[in-house]
Amino acid sequence: GWADPEALLLQGFSYGALIGSFTLARSDSFVAAVLEHGNYDYRSCYGTSDYHGFLEAALGLPWEDYEAYERSSLGKGVANIETPTLLVAGGEDFRSPMSQSEQLYTALRRQDVPARLLVYARDAHEVSTNRREHRLTQLEQWYERFLPATWE
Repeated sequence: GWADPEALLLQGFSYGALIGSFTLARSDSFVAAVLEHGNYDYRSCYGTSDYHGFLEAALGLPWEDYEAYERSSLGKGVANIETPTLLVAGGEDFRSPMSQSEQLYTALRRQDVPARLLVYARDAHEVSTNRREHRLTQLEQWYERFLPATWE
């Protein structure tokens, strides 16, 4: 009773973005979402990010344990996402390469899900202090776009 079910928002950063994507694939409870600097497909992430050491330790090699990488990635779950989603990426993010957000963005748009990709070209795996105000304004505008008119 403490949350308005008509105004639930979801936001995740890094691993939280992956968990957020899993949540969106399993629930239509949210009116809008923001996923920032996430990895959504660990197979492609293995060869493009500085995360491969962790992935090897946690999941093995992708060509030796394909199923582990499949279970740990959004994969087919993207087909279930209907929530309007803003994806934020850094052009110099070697932990969660921009291509991870581009792939999810393309899949969402292909399914006619309202989506936007916001790229900060010089940012790595952080929220840059010199763009913090711009980022917060963009997030606020995204959420306000989808919140019910009666929400205050």
